[in-house]
Amino acid sequence: MSRIVPIGILVFVPPAATDVVGYRLYWRDSAAPDPIGPLTYDDNFVDVPLAAVEPLTGDDAGKVSLNLGAIDWNGSNMPNDSMILFGLSSVDDAGNESDLVQYAGAVPFDQEAPDAPTELEFRAAS
Repeated sequence: MSRIVPIGILVFVPPAATDVVGYRLYWRDSAAPDPIGPLTYDDNFVDVPLAAVEPLTGDDAGKVSLNLGAIDWNGSNMPNDSMILFGLSSVDDAGNESDLVQYAGAVPFDQEAPDAPTELEFRAAS
């Protein structure tokens, strides 16, 4: 089975708190049993370190971006037949988690995995 991951960038204003150590990115298949309902803390999630977000400049100064394709999805299998709902919370150094903020729409992602390598072999170093 191939591994499918979303592509795209989430942009947001980070919290002003100085003790934020990362974010928790929640996701749900938009075809799930309750696709319309808001994301909850019971949905799928991955932890995102603070270092994974990058500050933006120009008109977007004060905002940061999170590249979905660069996240370690920890083996999460993204469904390959629908759009994905995303939400984000902040996590501080004590492990406290903020309210969950959800993106208003469903996010598309590249649903076709590349072909696997072929003719894999091992050769001893000489």
